[in-house]
Order: sequence, then C-alpha cells, then structure tokens
Amino acid sequence: MGDGLLASLVARSRFLNPKSKGCGGASSQESTEIGSMRDHTNLIAWRLAKRVVKEVVTLCECRWRPSFSAMYGQLKRSSLSVQLNITEGYGLKEPRQKIRHYRIAYGSCLESADVLELLVELGESAAEPTNATCRECCRVLLGLIRRERKLLSSLERLGPPAP
Repeated sequence: MGDGLLASLVARSRFLNPKSKGCGGASSQESTEIGSMRDHTNLIAWRLAKRVVKEVVTLCECRWRPSFSAMYGQLKRSSLSVQLNITEGYGLKEPRQKIRHYRIAYGSCLESADVLELLVELGESAAEPTNATCRECCRVLLGLIRRERKLLSSLERLGPPAP
C-alpha cells in the first residue's frame, strides 16, 4: 500500500481530525499546526495526560506527607509514563508498535488512577479532581487504541503494497 493511502486513512481518523467531536480529536482552537502537519499534541489523550501530570506535580508539591511519599513518587512516575508513551507511540510508523505504546500508556493510566483513588480513600480529597481527569484519560486512550486497531485491520485487509 502506498504512503498516500495510509496518509488518507490516517487523515480521516477522528483522533487526528481537529473538527471531530469524538474522543481523541482536538478542537480547531486547540489545534497545533505547522503548515498542514499535525503532531501528538493534537491528541485529546495526550492533552489529558499532560493535564494529569501537571495536576499530579502540583498535588505532590502542595500536599506531600511522609506517609504518602511512596505513593506520590509512584504517581509521578506512572502519570509521566502515560504522556510519554502516547508521544512515543504517535511517532512510530509501524501500527503494531504504535498500539503497543498506547496500551502501555493505558496501563500506566490505570495505575495512576488506582493510586489517586487510594489517596482519596485515605482522606486526600485534593486528589479527587485529578482522579476524574485521569479516568477520562483512560477512557480516551481506550478509544484511541480501538481506533488504531480498526485502522490496522483495514490496512491488513488491503494487503501488501503492489510493486
């Protein structure tokens, strides 16, 4: 399959279309464009992940307690992993590798949400809004993974490119 067809399929994807109302797309106001190029910052999943990282850092700085230090440390690592795996996955050309990175991001997102929920249960109510944002990021990532799987399935049905 030629690069033109792949580009056409990707361009139609609601995860990259700034006019899309579905999960994963960005609004036209939020769209980052260099000429006609788009990058990972157009993905709603990445934007939510970045917001979670910023909220986690603020939470950890403002509400740090020795008894929660291990949870806060793990929370910072796992939330950053979500954002960075989305970024890395977006940059990969091979669809299976892209999906793999998005799945790793999803696992890290679940981990972050679990730590945030535990903090809330232990009385850290300031973690509630971040937990909600993190859960939304998990849902959007699942949509992104499903979309990439459908795209991969479509590419596989088309078969290898003609010589």
